Amino acid sequence: MDLRADPASPLIDQEVIDEEYQAFLAWIEATAQCGLCWSGDSPCGEPSGEKCEEDEDAPAWVDPGDCSPLTRESLFRHKVYAWRDRCFPCHFDSSDIEAPKWIATGSCELGSLMTMRNVLERGLVNYDEPEQSLLLLKPLAESAGGVMHGGHDKFADKTDEAYVDFLAWISREVECAP
Repeated sequence: MDLRADPASPLIDQEVIDEEYQAFLAWIEATAQCGLCWSGDSPCGEPSGEKCEEDEDAPAWVDPGDCSPLTRESLFRHKVYAWRDRCFPCHFDSSDIEAPKWIATGSCELGSLMTMRNVLERGLVNYDEPEQSLLLLKPLAESAGGVMHGGHDKFADKTDEAYVDFLAWISREVECAP
């Protein structure tokens, strides 16, 4: 059986393909035994399942470009919090996995605000050198300038759409910081 794939992302290597194959195989075997009643642990964690109606409308949100608290919070919501599933389940406050818990769960409004506060309080934003912020470097592939991250690469390089969005929020936060 050929287990090879032709991924469109440089983050999808043979190790990831093998892990996905094993996860699908485990799911098929469990479902064959029990049907859809199986509710075992997923080796990769289940998606958070938390969707914000506004996440769907993110392209429709227009950034007024100012430094008001509401604009900064909305920018975080649309540029950072909308990508939170890339960090699931490890960094969610509802996870048992040993990792820094900086993503808050709950309603989207409160979760986003609490997550932004956590990011700022934990020092994940570098105000002197924004591109050196840990919020960017931890998920960035080491080959692209990132730093060691126990949870695999989340941004292939600095052109990754999520990286660009995170940097946009960080840049505004630095520009607007008192």
